[in-house]
Formats: sequence, C-alpha cells, structure tokens
Amino acid sequence: MRRSRLSLAAALAMATSVGLIAGPSVASAAPKPNIPVQLIAMNDFHGRIANTAGADSQQITAPGPDGAYGTKDDEISIVGCSANVATTVKQLQSQFRAENGSGAGSFFVGAGDLISASPFESSVFKDEPTIEVLDAMGLNASSVGNHEFDRGTEELRRISAATDGTYTDDVTACEGIVVGETGCFGDG
Repeated sequence: MRRSRLSLAAALAMATSVGLIAGPSVASAAPKPNIPVQLIAMNDFHGRIANTAGADSQQITAPGPDGAYGTKDDEISIVGCSANVATTVKQLQSQFRAENGSGAGSFFVGAGDLISASPFESSVFKDEPTIEVLDAMGLNASSVGNHEFDRGTEELRRISAATDGTYTDDVTACEGIVVGETGCFGDG
C-alpha cells in the first residue's frame, strides 16, 4: 500500500513541475485587447415568417391607466414575424456597434424551435421558407429544440443541409425529395 502512495506522490510532483516549466512566461502573458461581443438570441420562432393576428402578435408592455394588466387600455406593442424580428435585430446591432465601435462583434443566434409547429405559409413547404427567411435575416447559428425533430432526424439534416453543408450531416438539400412536390420548393 505504501508503494502506491509514493508512486502517486511522485507522479503528482512530476506533473506539477512539468506544468510550471511549460507554463507561459510573464513576458508572453501580455494583455489582449478587449473586443465587445453581443449575442442576440431568439427561440420559439416556429416559422412565423408572416405577420400574425390577434394575441399572437401582441405583447403587453405596460398596464392600463388603472395599473392592472389585461385590460383594453394596456400598452401593446406588435411582436413576432420575421419583419419585426429582423428590424429589432438590426436596431440592436447598429446601436451596439455605434456604442462599441465597428470592430465589436454582434451575433444573431437561435435557441431552438425556429421551425415546425409553424403556420400554413411555412409548414406547407416543410419550413423551407423559414430557413430562407432566417438566412436572409442574418441568423449566424442555432441550436435545435424539440420541434426541429418533429419530422425526424433525417428531415432536420435535409433542411439544414441547404444552409450549412458542413460538419457530419451527409444529407443533401433535396435528398429523398420529389423536387417541387414534397420539398425543395424554392431555389434558395
């Protein structure tokens, strides 16, 4: 038992020594310039590429004059749809760059559920219009949510192949599709 403890102690001493010798010197640890970065994230877009109606397009931003929410006098702003989201993203990016310089990085990212459970204008075309709109809006990257798997993993790979073409997905944009009938409706 004593021998294994000594061996462990010797190994730890050697690893610590190597780490100290191989570590950066004070001269090479010069401070790097700070680059401001902004992440603008959205989730649960669900293919809302066109204007919505009613409560789906409204957000209560302040209570009515009586101080209660949910009254007809609430302050309401119109939200949702690609045009509103794109405008908001561009405004936030412009403001951030104006405040931090043109070298500041601003990224528009998705946190899942950007497709599927979509209204007719996107779902009828297997959410291909949503992918094209998100690309036009400048979406940099997105994780997947549960709804991205609604049509299965192969369909998720197929619909994302048109915009990324990298990593491990080996499915092409129109694989297994009758072009213009069951998918690949546009040329984007």
